Amino acid sequence: MLHSVGCSQPSAAPFMRNWDTPSVSVCVHGFIQADGEVFQCLPWDYKGWHGGGSSNSTHIGVEMTEPASIKYTGGASFVDNDPEKTKAHVKGTYETAVELFAYLCKLFDLDPLTNIISHAEGYKLGVASNHGDPTHLWNKYPELGYTMDGFRADVQRKINQESDELDMTKDELLSCAGTGDEPSEWAKEATDYCKKKGIFNGDGAGNYGWKVPITREAVAQIIYNAFERAGILGNIPDA
Repeated sequence: MLHSVGCSQPSAAPFMRNWDTPSVSVCVHGFIQADGEVFQCLPWDYKGWHGGGSSNSTHIGVEMTEPASIKYTGGASFVDNDPEKTKAHVKGTYETAVELFAYLCKLFDLDPLTNIISHAEGYKLGVASNHGDPTHLWNKYPELGYTMDGFRADVQRKINQESDELDMTKDELLSCAGTGDEPSEWAKEATDYCKKKGIFNGDGAGNYGWKVPITREAVAQIIYNAFERAGILGNIPDA
């Protein structure tokens, strides 16, 4: 469940101080700042008190901090004393929330399109108290284009993107290099040696991808193959 704190406090520190006591009875799982920092208050799989209803037993609750540039006038209404600063803060917390929720969905095998809701949506579903966050803040700036449907889609895109990156093999990385990928002058002797000795074989079409990023597993396989060809695998001491 995505929340927004409902007061002009851009820092998580005051909330952390207030709730870091043995007697606290109301606590969310974490806070998000606009600078990309996430502060975790509870283990993700502990029951929190954030939604004010049955969602406390079913959802992780995360609060986005809000900019100091706004001032609440009652309920979800506020005035904005510096729209550009406000939008920058909203953008920062949104992007960090996408990253965090993608992580949590992968951690607990959740479907972002069906398992993520806002506090406002929780109220409409009858599982949370009557709040309008976080869309009460987003709706003030339609140029940002932020909606909960868009947020869920962005989380799904983030998950897909990270999965694609993890699935990328060495051969796929090499194929991204195209032609004419010459190594830097400082590495020329080493790359020529590796080609000659068959440590790097390229893609068969003359592309070696010298400047393409490579995964650690691909590096490990290259080292293993080189040691195997040299007949020294069994001679390498354990770490």
